[in-house]
Amino acid sequence: MTSIITALLGYSIDTIKPFVQSLNATGFQGTKVVIYYNPDKKVKEYLEDNDWEVYSIPDAKFHVNLQRFQEIPKVIEKYNLTDDTICFTDIRDVIFKKDPSGIKSNFYIGADIFKPFTQHEWNAKAIIDGFPKQFEIIKEEYPLCAGVIIGKGELLKNFFADCFSISTESLYSNLVEWCAVDQAAVNILAYTKYKRTLQYPKLEDKIVFNTANRSINDDSQLDGYYIYHQYDRNKIVKNYLFNQK
Repeated sequence: MTSIITALLGYSIDTIKPFVQSLNATGFQGTKVVIYYNPDKKVKEYLEDNDWEVYSIPDAKFHVNLQRFQEIPKVIEKYNLTDDTICFTDIRDVIFKKDPSGIKSNFYIGADIFKPFTQHEWNAKAIIDGFPKQFEIIKEEYPLCAGVIIGKGELLKNFFADCFSISTESLYSNLVEWCAVDQAAVNILAYTKYKRTLQYPKLEDKIVFNTANRSINDDSQLDGYYIYHQYDRNKIVKNYLFNQK
């Protein structure tokens, strides 16, 4: 079985509706769990009406991008997902085009950009600020994107626990407001402790299309992916997904 896990803080029904409806449209039948911080009653009811399990948390000690790493292992245990393939995603800017149950991988993270860290200032700085020693180990690898991570439940339970652990030991000055600790932790572990386990993405993969750092001149390269992430960052991608003119 395949299950979906995501996390939510503060978004309206209209904001999350493209995510919810696009997954529904694929015919997905697996377990769907949302880790919901400071839940709103109407949004919670909307999710439950669409067959989501809502794992409510009154408040987060850290920024939600980091806090979710602590909660995901608990969710995997609570809903008996250790033997499932889990598709963990962001919620605001993710669209499903095909049933993610068709994704066959024990551990997969899509590329943020197919250039090494040394050639991409934002991703390099994101790691140098919090993990300067680790940067020297992985600097010639290409950055992976923390917004969609797929893998076996037991493995991801350990992976996300490790992500949270090393994040709280990082040199970032503030883990309550937004910082890039989530992306940094994912990349460090993917290229060190989990290096032999991860299926590294290739340009021709048709699993996740991460939009932010892709050069897109027309929609000819967009066909066939299961998941589209950061679609709101490029008009061509957004038009392709929503059939806008």
